[in-house]
Amino acid sequence: MSGFDNKEKNDICVISYPDYKDTEIYMKVINQLRDLSQDFIEIDLDTFDIGFNKSSHDPPIMHRNVISVGGDGTALKGMYLSYLSDSTLLPLGSGEIGYLVNSDKRKHQKLIKSLADNNYESQLSTRTVIGCPTISKDWPIFNEFAITKSGNNTLLEFNIEFNKESIYLKSDGILISTSGGSTAYSYSAGGPIVDPSIDSVVITPLAPFSKFPRSIVLPSSTDINIDVDAPQYSKSDRNVNFDVFFDGVLVNNFSKVTTSLFKITKKDRTVKILGLNNQVNVNEFLSQILR
Repeated sequence: MSGFDNKEKNDICVISYPDYKDTEIYMKVINQLRDLSQDFIEIDLDTFDIGFNKSSHDPPIMHRNVISVGGDGTALKGMYLSYLSDSTLLPLGSGEIGYLVNSDKRKHQKLIKSLADNNYESQLSTRTVIGCPTISKDWPIFNEFAITKSGNNTLLEFNIEFNKESIYLKSDGILISTSGGSTAYSYSAGGPIVDPSIDSVVITPLAPFSKFPRSIVLPSSTDINIDVDAPQYSKSDRNVNFDVFFDGVLVNNFSKVTTSLFKITKKDRTVKILGLNNQVNVNEFLSQILR
């Protein structure tokens, strides 16, 4: 996949949900691409599965730069597709602000032309990507890996190992987030806001029931091993009931999780994003929550 450089990726894939396709922003994107005589295809995310589904690897989708039109959820889908091709994502926001999108409509036209002309290297930013090879060696995680309790379990027990240290935790679940994902689920769980330019991962417990710092920030190169169990008093049988999520996608629906030992590692490649200024997005996010 990494054998395709940016100059070979001058075709574009525009992705969005149906609710966004009638918006002014979406129509401006399509009209500008037509005016530029740019080859492109449109993808309706309501009918296009992303995950372990093979449709993500269809030849028409691969090896194209991606423009996403919508919110942060749409941008996450765009990250997945662009990461598969080692191509570039241009995430355009349709609202006032999104942490993963460019919501400055004054810049959209220039950014689209830069992408079509393959003249955007100086405007690229990158985001760290993590993975869980225990479940999938290929599936990238951009925001967070999550384990949460399910079934009859009242609590989960975790043994977390990193840097030759071991931490015991009782909680409803645990999150391992990237810096870019620190404003998503991790923030809602009480985790810190981390500038995406800081190459880190954040361990955050969900409703902890034991002595544990609210979050631990580590270098993204840190390998993290997680052993999950349930207290003996809450086990209805020998099985431990929990759910595993990659960026909010329930992994149990795609692949049967048959282990309670998970390894989280940093991916070799980053995801390349056009038109995002990490510092500006952090400042805008802070201004939103501090109003």
